[in-house]
Amino acid sequence: MQHWSQHEKHWGMALFGAIIPPHPQQTLLSFYQVETSGFWERFSRVAPAQLRWGLRAGVWIFTWLPLFLPRFRGRFHRLSSEAQTQFLYTMADSRSFVLRQIAVTLKLFACFAYLHDPIVRDQVTRLADQSISSAQISTRLAPKKADGSTPAH
Repeated sequence: MQHWSQHEKHWGMALFGAIIPPHPQQTLLSFYQVETSGFWERFSRVAPAQLRWGLRAGVWIFTWLPLFLPRFRGRFHRLSSEAQTQFLYTMADSRSFVLRQIAVTLKLFACFAYLHDPIVRDQVTRLADQSISSAQISTRLAPKKADGSTPAH
């Protein structure tokens, strides 16, 4: 987003912020709380022109498309967070291959920019380690059959 206009940056942040919203238990930062400028600076330097323009086109399309859909009737960044989420689900489930690909591409770049932040990577690693530990504990505490095996669920 290095060479994007202020409007385009605002639109992109709205899309990426809706893709990675605030975590309900606040155990992870939201996209808006993460410093992503380093990622976008590197992206603008090393990504091929087709990829840079494709991402930019996807941001434009998903910003303006809801305005023309009776269910939404507004530009993406002006929709409520519930409507934004519903729009993204609608596009991800669209019959149109192009719209599904745009949804996947935006999600991919939201994740790349989000996980570029070392604090987020540490939080995700910590949560993954906790999940693994919980899974190991629950496996050890699972009821056993008479032959020592655990029942299938």
